[in-house]
Amino acid sequence: MEWTTIILSVITILGGCGWLFDHKKHSEEIEGLKKDNAQKDMQLAKNYVDEFRDNIAKPLQTEVKGLRRNVKQLTNAVEKVNDCDYRSQCPVRVELQKQSADTRDGEDC
Repeated sequence: MEWTTIILSVITILGGCGWLFDHKKHSEEIEGLKKDNAQKDMQLAKNYVDEFRDNIAKPLQTEVKGLRRNVKQLTNAVEKVNDCDYRSQCPVRVELQKQSADTRDGEDC
């Protein structure tokens, strides 16, 4: 009986040591997976930002630049109306004055 108790004690001690080593190994694996997942999340976020920039931000910037150019050209053209010999008969000038008067009355375009 004494030998069986000793053998059972040794087996229990070895099993406990094995569990400790396995637990440490599994803990290290879990930490490695957490780091890997964090890195993948960061890469995914970077990909989303790049796609947003390429598919939304850049086309919008291009559109805004075009609109600014068009507004500048229109502003330059409107400023030249006053120098025109035919300004009293100009339908563009008349329409702009009409719109300007409507805006002053509280109505929006």
